[in-house]
Amino acid sequence: MSFDVVPREQPHLSGDNPSMPWMYWYESIYDRGVTTPPNTPLTVSKDVQTDSNGDLVSVTNTGTNNNVMSTSPTFEGTIIADSLTLSGTLDVTGVATFTAQPIMSSLTASLPVFTDGSKGLVSNTKTGTVSVVMSESPTLSGTIGGNLTFSGTIDMSSTLTTNSGRRTKITRITSADSPYTAQYTDHEIFSNTDSGAISVLLLAGVLGQTYRIVNTGTSNNNLTITPNGVQNLLGANSAFTLFDGEALIITWETTDHWY
Repeated sequence: MSFDVVPREQPHLSGDNPSMPWMYWYESIYDRGVTTPPNTPLTVSKDVQTDSNGDLVSVTNTGTNNNVMSTSPTFEGTIIADSLTLSGTLDVTGVATFTAQPIMSSLTASLPVFTDGSKGLVSNTKTGTVSVVMSESPTLSGTIGGNLTFSGTIDMSSTLTTNSGRRTKITRITSADSPYTAQYTDHEIFSNTDSGAISVLLLAGVLGQTYRIVNTGTSNNNLTITPNGVQNLLGANSAFTLFDGEALIITWETTDHWY
């Protein structure tokens, strides 16, 4: 866009400006496509907007302001906004850091959040047969129903109620596995001594750890259970023997040890 600014020197003016020897009078340049008056300069590094007269002016937006941008603007550097409303898609190639919890209108309060087929976040109430992948250490509250499969440790801060039978892990061993060290993941240990005597070694006790150890043999071979280090088993720091068909249920407590 090009335009001409033609200065014309004026003679001394009396009246309003008696001390001004001369001034420049500019021809109107609005019809040349420029809306900024020469006496309204723009400021470096400020936003440019149009005022109520359609003139270009420099502004610093504070308070509640609406900036209407181009269809697909590109931003670089750090963008600070107290409230940013977007319609359409926001493509972020770097790291987006939120100093407050983002609120998404597409989500429903108090419902789990999942990704849909387009990788968008959606709220969903899971019913029927579904698989839910949770965070590494999720915190669950309320009533949880259905079939749940866990790996690792579940910490319960209240009462666990089951409306049907519970299934525990069963480990079966023979004399070929002896001596067998009971694992923290074991619960029921079926020890078949028909092919020979078996020795079960207990690990260091952990509060609440429970074992049920059974001698399932019928050949008069013994099953010997030995506590760890100086820990006690049934009140003594010594091994305990199970004969054919006998079982022992023991739970670890910090002061009384295995009982």
